[in-house]
Amino acid sequence: MGAFDGEGNHGMRKPWKVDRAVFGRRGRFAAAMLAVAVGMGPVLVGWSPPASAAPRNCQEVFGVTKPAPPREQLPGVADGLETPTGDDAFYDYANEAELLRNLPLPTPDELTEAGADSSKWPVGSKNHALATWQAYLKRKAGEGKPPLSWDRWRNQYIPNQGNAARGAAYEGFGAKTIGLSGPDWFCQAEIPGAGETRVYDAVNDKQKIAYEFKSGSGIDNAQLAKDRRIAARTGYRIVYVFGQEPSASSVRKLNDAGMGLHKLKSTGRPTTIGPPVQGPQSSLLSPNGQAPSRGALPEYLGRAGSNAAEAAEIAAVDEELAQRSGRPDQRLRRPGGVDFTTMELRYVQDTGDGSGLQYSFNTQDLPDDRVSAGGLQVAQLSSDAFFTWLALPASAFWVNLNPSQPDQIIDDKLGTTDAGRILLEADLTMKKLAANLTNPSTPLGSRFWDSLQQGPKQKLLPCFAVRNWIVPSPATVRENDGQLFILDAPLKVMSAPIGGEIPVGSGFDACRDDPPEIIQHNQEVFQSLILPKVDEAVNKAPEFEDLRRVYLSRVAAEWIRQRSVGRTTAFSNIIGSGNVTRWPARVAWDRKEVFGRYLKSVNEGEYHTEHTFLQTGSPVSVIVSFGGVDFSSSPRDNLSPAAFKAAAPSLPVTIASSQFADRQDRDGLHTWFGGEAAPPRQPAQPPVQPPGGGLPVTGTSVGPIVIIGLLLLAAGVVLLLVWRPRKRSTVSRH
Repeated sequence: MGAFDGEGNHGMRKPWKVDRAVFGRRGRFAAAMLAVAVGMGPVLVGWSPPASAAPRNCQEVFGVTKPAPPREQLPGVADGLETPTGDDAFYDYANEAELLRNLPLPTPDELTEAGADSSKWPVGSKNHALATWQAYLKRKAGEGKPPLSWDRWRNQYIPNQGNAARGAAYEGFGAKTIGLSGPDWFCQAEIPGAGETRVYDAVNDKQKIAYEFKSGSGIDNAQLAKDRRIAARTGYRIVYVFGQEPSASSVRKLNDAGMGLHKLKSTGRPTTIGPPVQGPQSSLLSPNGQAPSRGALPEYLGRAGSNAAEAAEIAAVDEELAQRSGRPDQRLRRPGGVDFTTMELRYVQDTGDGSGLQYSFNTQDLPDDRVSAGGLQVAQLSSDAFFTWLALPASAFWVNLNPSQPDQIIDDKLGTTDAGRILLEADLTMKKLAANLTNPSTPLGSRFWDSLQQGPKQKLLPCFAVRNWIVPSPATVRENDGQLFILDAPLKVMSAPIGGEIPVGSGFDACRDDPPEIIQHNQEVFQSLILPKVDEAVNKAPEFEDLRRVYLSRVAAEWIRQRSVGRTTAFSNIIGSGNVTRWPARVAWDRKEVFGRYLKSVNEGEYHTEHTFLQTGSPVSVIVSFGGVDFSSSPRDNLSPAAFKAAAPSLPVTIASSQFADRQDRDGLHTWFGGEAAPPRQPAQPPVQPPGGGLPVTGTSVGPIVIIGLLLLAAGVVLLLVWRPRKRSTVSRH
């Protein structure tokens, strides 16, 4: 647990080490007195109690004031899988390693000072990190395998140093929320008659129930195996309480073991705030270099791999560091545990002072045995598109694939961006999809062609030419007090018959003069049989995921654009500037190459198959399709407060907590990651650690502390001379 120092800062208790060569066996009590004297300094230095420490009454430990419910009303016993939590479902914990966010690659001298034995140093300190890093390098060298880069490894190290404090803080949150008060609830206690060592977060012997609080969504398999045996021996009801939606494998394992399961969702907030992460992820949705992006999403992306091999090594390092922390079950979501291909910008909030914005992305989860990579690239696409939509005028948001208009493929400036690439590729994909759906070798295609009517000048086959293009449907949003929640942002495929636009000599000249009634009939056939399939794909199929992603950024950008009218914001210099040089395409592409693929499709067809038509008995090989993508408008339907509450009652709380850590949605299938792009608050500075591992220098006056420390040290020396301990004491090391 954390404690407050004399400056009002929340610090984390750190293990300390006794130098036996100095104090000897009989000097340990004096050493303890010295630790008390040191503990009165500006940074608390303590010791971690052994697992067999005497249990304490939960009410006394956590200050529980809520009356204890009877057994039949306890979570995990009573009906109901989840205890509702409100807007204040947060708890704070300390993690001093947060101050190491931008710690550079250590020098040889720094590595020499730290050594490779991390137990010599306070957990989360600079030297603890460097010693742990050196041990990792030595192991990888022994394996003959390349290690992670320093930055990648450091980003795994930092969150794992908060596992123990995060778990303890969540235990307190759970004890107070459930109401573990009175004389019968004990925390960090064993079950009587268990037959093996296993400490639970809360135990009530009279009611025969034990709680195991998990701030995350996973479990420890070794613990679960013990729980199964202990429950069988003692008849206890053992209940796992999760702060996040438990993973599917965790639920399955708990059910198989006969354990109870309950959800008490809340989010931990580190009280130690380090400097903003400096890296590619710090530019996400940041309007300028003075507003680095920080929060759960940048932190998570800094931990995720850029490719499959790196992602696998990151997962292994995260597991190793979690085990070293002593509380692997309390770690944050593992890196790559979500499907980055589904990540979308779904929330933005104007900071109110015109300095930037807060945001949150939604993404689907992955099974426990799968690891995703490339999350940074996906987030960067959303961010770059957001600024592209702000910088360019709405009149530039179009692409057009028409064989007779090779000079009107895309706006020149949009054509230098990834947003432009996504729109043009989506247009081509949509056209090819529509053509392939008419393939007469399929039941749908056969039905389509046999339903068409033939014009008077068509001798071989029914003729059909169509314009298909993609436009936005109204987005379902909730705009409230500087916040925009994007619940849905559907797209729509429009379609219209064409005649006069058909190129002369294309082989479809006869279509130009079809009677209106035949044109209308054939269009209705297309709209009833083919168009719904195309529309569904544009809104749901993986091949259009990037199009949907950049359109969500369009919705957010348009909202920011409208809010910036008549006021100066961090985006004022960007809006309407026409300058997109800061967000060039990250993937090399050429509009002419895309247009060439389109012409190949038109001229050679998407399929070549024989089909006996009901009218002519002739084969078909091509369907002509013009069109494009038009994002010049961004309509929105703003839900009323009542409608929003009915549609997404827990979303505001989920998004608010996602700023600090990943937060799973109520459906248990999606996770939210938030962040903020605004000028940073003055970051806390890591204390200066003098050579040799002495106390950090914090700037606090030490005169009174030294006097008290000397008095306590003197008392320790006196006791050392007159008192001999009856049994050996132990010091916990990490």
